[in-house]
Amino acid sequence: MSPAGRAELARRWTVAVSTAAYVPLSREQLEQQLLDLVDELLDLVAADPFDPRPAGRAGAQLVLGNITSRLALRRSIELLGEGCRRELAERQGSVDEPKVTALLAEFAAGFAEGVRQLTFNQQEELKKALFNAKLDAERELRVSESRFRELFTASAMGIAISDLDGNFIEVNQAFTEILGYTGPELGFLTVPDLFAPEETADLALLYRHLVDEQVDRFRCRTRLVSKEADSVFAYLAVSLLHDADGRPNGHVTMVEDLTNLHLLQGRFSHQTLHDQLTGLPNRQYLHSRLQSVLGRAEAGQIITLCHLDLDSFTVINDGLGHHIGDELLKTTAQRLRAAVAGHNAMVARFGSDEFAILIEDSPTPPDVPGLAARINEELTEPTYLDGYGVAVTASIGVVQRPAKGMVAAELLRAADLTLHRVKASGKAQWGLFDPAREARDRARFKLAASMPGAVENGEFSLRYEPIRWLGGRELMATEVLVEWAHPELGPLPHQKCVELAESTGLILALGRWVLKRACRDAAEWRPPQGDPPIVLATLTPYQSQDPDLVDNVRKALAEAGLPPQRLRLRMPLRAVVREDSDAADNLRVLADMGVTVALDEFGRDFTDFVRLPPLPVYGVRFDRVLVQRLGAQPDPGSSVARVVASLTELAHEVGVKVIASGVDSPAKLDWLAGIGVDAGQGPQLGPPRPAEAFIAVSAHSAR
Repeated sequence: MSPAGRAELARRWTVAVSTAAYVPLSREQLEQQLLDLVDELLDLVAADPFDPRPAGRAGAQLVLGNITSRLALRRSIELLGEGCRRELAERQGSVDEPKVTALLAEFAAGFAEGVRQLTFNQQEELKKALFNAKLDAERELRVSESRFRELFTASAMGIAISDLDGNFIEVNQAFTEILGYTGPELGFLTVPDLFAPEETADLALLYRHLVDEQVDRFRCRTRLVSKEADSVFAYLAVSLLHDADGRPNGHVTMVEDLTNLHLLQGRFSHQTLHDQLTGLPNRQYLHSRLQSVLGRAEAGQIITLCHLDLDSFTVINDGLGHHIGDELLKTTAQRLRAAVAGHNAMVARFGSDEFAILIEDSPTPPDVPGLAARINEELTEPTYLDGYGVAVTASIGVVQRPAKGMVAAELLRAADLTLHRVKASGKAQWGLFDPAREARDRARFKLAASMPGAVENGEFSLRYEPIRWLGGRELMATEVLVEWAHPELGPLPHQKCVELAESTGLILALGRWVLKRACRDAAEWRPPQGDPPIVLATLTPYQSQDPDLVDNVRKALAEAGLPPQRLRLRMPLRAVVREDSDAADNLRVLADMGVTVALDEFGRDFTDFVRLPPLPVYGVRFDRVLVQRLGAQPDPGSSVARVVASLTELAHEVGVKVIASGVDSPAKLDWLAGIGVDAGQGPQLGPPRPAEAFIAVSAHSAR
């Protein structure tokens, strides 16, 4: 917020508190003090890291300026909340409600603590006045009486003097305002008559302890009942009075009204545990509820936990706008509640487009297939927003287990793992938790999570598989493969490493590391005769459409001092032909740089030929599964063999080379060469070898 905006906020704050409480400062002095607090609080809410605790000092500072009324606190909270949201919006572009809530809670707590301390100070001063009045009755009677009367009358705290039976002797104006009774009306009541029924026994015991001289005073939070039978949340400070001979003869009861603060804290608590958009419980609340349910579970009790993710919700947000998406989320929350209305269930929102449903034990645990169908039936009913009929489906991971002995965190993780598995199967799918599969998935995720550290610790190494021309077996190129020397599982092959990295999003970082190392190795291949081998790297779909791919290739070549013609890349055909992918653009730019590019996974579908884009590609490599299905002894009359032969002929007609991987038998090698496949790789053409093996190897020019 600009300095002018902050000054305006301080001016409005000054007007608000000046009309709500007497402030012994000039308007200019008060406005300057409040401006300092505005600067401090707005800087706190936008700070990173965020720590709301210093806001309590600002709340206490108001009390020091004699601003103690409930109205002043409420107006301060409203204005500061408005200012904090505006500050966050201007600095960060969005409003973080939990930050605002936490800061205002600390501010209110500091205000309450300041008022409480002021109360204590007033009580001690009052007691001192009473004590001095008794000791110096004749000499200080008028002075003490005047001081007591001033404190008694002007105090913002309710004060009541009663006898030992609880009959009211005198009360101040604040006491009558807090409880709603007039002085004469209190004459027909006793102090215990004002206690909430459930608090009466405990408070009566505390008052008796004072008379028995077990304690000098007591303080406690409690609930009183007003004249209108409303609850008054209060803080009591009670002391014993003595007569001239030192015998107990009454009580002084001081009351601080905490009702507004209690309601404010309740509101903050609700905001902390509920989603602001839908009003549903959030993850924290669900976790707490789940712990409670599991803690009291009995043998045989079944619990059902569903983790839902809305399919393609970003299409609605990006296509129709976030306001439509927000309204659809509200409708989704209502429909999920309707779908489980017949169960003892809680629906929660985990954030973004994720929800959860906790169903506690009932006479008959829910039928999971029926529940999943009912949920998607509810969600697919169109909702008309701004003239658009929109709907969603949900992928649902379900855990239905005996509750006894389960742990909340494990149950939530099991539901999350199940949801990830379900989403891989398509949209609007559901799946039940499978312990055996969960163990495998957990082991796989654990393995993937340790990959960055393994790269840092030198557990990854590169090997190079020769790619040879089938005509004369000369070396065409060498494909870089990564191998993980795992300390417990032993060597993990290239395909396993790529699958792990691709599934967890680490493939881009691993790919950059492999590309740099491969270019550096290739730059060191300087045979005494002929050309050094070309190094080839096969990219995954994620790598192929990475916006930074071209820049990463350019940096790797420059750092290694490797000419672009010495590097060859392969991109999956499915990634290049996608309309929403950047892979085709990356391919064109790389080709312009001089990097040779080929397409991978050719032949997955016979229509791959017509899907070949008009791009500057050097060749295509058959899908590994297609070559494997040829068998060790290919049958020229088989359907697979006819497809391979036809695709080879069609590829040559459009001017691209054809490469086959997995060449693992002499018969397969001869048959592939016979139908015109240009090059191949596999056990029959040489195993992968370390980089050092290629330093003295020369390559013939590509045909």
